[in-house]
Amino acid sequence: MISRRTAIIGGMAASSTLIAKPAWACPKTIRVIVSLADNTHQGIVPIKAALGNGQDPKNNLYWGAMYGVKSYFKRQTGWSVTKTDTTHFNPHVLEALNFHIKDQPFIGYAEAWDGAHQKEATEYFMKLLLRPEDSLTIFVGHNPLMDVDVDFPRFAAKHAAQNENLGRKFAVIGCQSKAYFEKGIAATGHTPYVLTNGNMAPEAYVVEAIIRAWLEGKPAQTAREYAAKAYAKYQKIPLKNANWLFDV
Repeated sequence: MISRRTAIIGGMAASSTLIAKPAWACPKTIRVIVSLADNTHQGIVPIKAALGNGQDPKNNLYWGAMYGVKSYFKRQTGWSVTKTDTTHFNPHVLEALNFHIKDQPFIGYAEAWDGAHQKEATEYFMKLLLRPEDSLTIFVGHNPLMDVDVDFPRFAAKHAAQNENLGRKFAVIGCQSKAYFEKGIAATGHTPYVLTNGNMAPEAYVVEAIIRAWLEGKPAQTAREYAAKAYAKYQKIPLKNANWLFDV
């Protein structure tokens, strides 16, 4: 859940620096599942009606607002963001995007899920951990496990070992995600890349910082540091507070 202070939309974001091309062979896909903020169907502190309408991605705090995934990445220098047809997607996906950086060997996908269906969005996020082709999987939004029960995926030991060998990673950018997600996902063989210890605003500058660390081949501790620096900058809080907030 987010506080009223963190829900306030600030000034225009500065364009980010282009990500340096990594020296290593980058895995091929990033998946970002965004559960839209929803005043009615989620246990968040109520925010402005337009920002908290979970059925309206265009204005939603986590998607179409200034620091939402769609709007933020479209403003960043070097990023290419294109809307994609959702005909064959889950019916609860209201909008979807492809995103990419020129000369970077990856393709990214982001999906905006109806905020009334956070359970389904979370279950889909879990199912993605069964896929062999997604190397970094990120969930963004209110921590749904605070509101609903979701079964964690059951993995055969050989599949978990395969995920571990491939270096597959996951991040959950929402309130207190370490306490709620880490243990259940550990059995899948995925490496926690960035998780959180407290309540926070799950906004896109954090997602971009995590992706930047991943593209540079950085370990989880560095990804946590990148996320903390971005959060301290945009939220205007001391870096030591942001360092506590993010974990691996």
